[in-house]
Amino acid sequence: MRGNLLKRIEVLDKIDFTIHKEFPGKNELREDIYKTFAFQFAQTHCLYNGIEIYSKEDAIKIYPGFKNCILRNTITSEDLEYLNLLKSILIDTAKRELPNMLHFDEKL
Repeated sequence: MRGNLLKRIEVLDKIDFTIHKEFPGKNELREDIYKTFAFQFAQTHCLYNGIEIYSKEDAIKIYPGFKNCILRNTITSEDLEYLNLLKSILIDTAKRELPNMLHFDEKL
């Protein structure tokens, strides 16, 4: 995604993983895309809470609902709902913290 943090939040907010199951224009497999989202959501949530994680095992330990996504197993509707839940929490947190950020409008 291009643009500043606010633009990225707006784009991310439009994604519903239970509906958007195809990612046109992406060369990666769907399983790889889910894995990337799941790990980045887990890592971002952890960093916000002062926890650093670097492995998929750490992410699964803290967020077991991401296990299928991170391990590229068969993805269930529950897995997609969990992605949506953590995405929503991340977006809400980012919106709440935006006023405290000094340079949120810089291009990333």
